[in-house]
Amino acid sequence: MVKKVVLGAVVAVMVLAFGAGGVLAGGDSNTCAPIYNADKGVWVSAYYCDGRLNAFDIDQRFAVYYDYETVTRPTLRENADGEEYWEDTPVSVISAIEIWSIDADSAGHPVLTIPASAVEAAKSAGVDTVLGSAAGITVNYAASGHLWAAGPNGYTFTWAAW
Repeated sequence: MVKKVVLGAVVAVMVLAFGAGGVLAGGDSNTCAPIYNADKGVWVSAYYCDGRLNAFDIDQRFAVYYDYETVTRPTLRENADGEEYWEDTPVSVISAIEIWSIDADSAGHPVLTIPASAVEAAKSAGVDTVLGSAAGITVNYAASGHLWAAGPNGYTFTWAAW
């Protein structure tokens, strides 16, 4: 009996520990499947599954998202007779970076939107650039091709620009 109680307690602690990210982010634990971290050789299930780029930073102070829009682009096709023709094809492209602050109750609040055109302009300039700042969070572009955001309590997040 003692073994069953201890086993039940261990399982409960594991569920709480590894499922906390999805619960705090408002995600559905059924859609947050564990993923394999090849660098560490372990399965990871403690992350936010709401589409944020910094999903694996459980101690984050802000969340980073991409907004997308659908545009049409001409695509060269070939018909059954081997004749080429142009066709407009819908594609999804990044339209903006959305930054949401996270308060002490783990609730998110939108604070900053960086249009994709600002990132493209910074990429063309090829220099470190501040793209925007609000609510103590600053988003930057580095000439190395990376974006980074810095916020409260020293939390930073860096990712490759598209």
